[in-house]
Amino acid sequence: MPTTAEPSLRRRAEGPAEPSEAPSGDTPIGPVEASEADDSVGLGYPLQWWIVGGLFLALEFSFKYLAHLHHPEGLITDILAPVISFHLCYVENRHSAFSFARGLNRDLYRLMMASSVFLVVGAFVYFFFKRDASRLNKLGVFTFMIGAIGNGLDRILLGAVVDYVDITGGYPDRWSSYYLAWNLSDLVINAAFAILVYQAYLTERASSKASGRSVEEKKNTAEAE
Repeated sequence: MPTTAEPSLRRRAEGPAEPSEAPSGDTPIGPVEASEADDSVGLGYPLQWWIVGGLFLALEFSFKYLAHLHHPEGLITDILAPVISFHLCYVENRHSAFSFARGLNRDLYRLMMASSVFLVVGAFVYFFFKRDASRLNKLGVFTFMIGAIGNGLDRILLGAVVDYVDITGGYPDRWSSYYLAWNLSDLVINAAFAILVYQAYLTERASSKASGRSVEEKKNTAEAE
């Protein structure tokens, strides 16, 4: 009849367990918590981003509705007048952000807008499936998408983007004056571009450092031989 001592004697005869069989101290015991990079609860993006984006869109459309309702006209502030002046306004802008495409051919403008929509949707879908993407890249694309929604719905419903702040100024004696009409969505879109450019800079800097370390290691190896 086997006794309880037999397993112990058998383990002594077989020797110590292999390292692969021993439990590792790094192996988590129990349920594994989701890391910060796991964004599946937010349709590929953190749920907090969707909440902030929704609140921003609610605020933006509230401003646009009030501007459409009251058609405000008034000075907000002068900065080094007459160089820069901010005014409340109501403008139905049929051009791009900050009215930069005012002088473009209509067909060229439509091509530019269609290309922008294609790029934004493509990038959004790409980062939805790419779970290991940089957080800054995802933030930039998500921010751009929120700004695009803020202005895109205007174009669908009104055929133009509602702007409620304008910037005017310049020295007519020295150069022509300027006029820019904008809204918060325009600022968000430009912030998104800034985030993406900054991430590209960080990526390039990290790549340059890694390349420099690789060259130095090869040089040290060659000297050691």
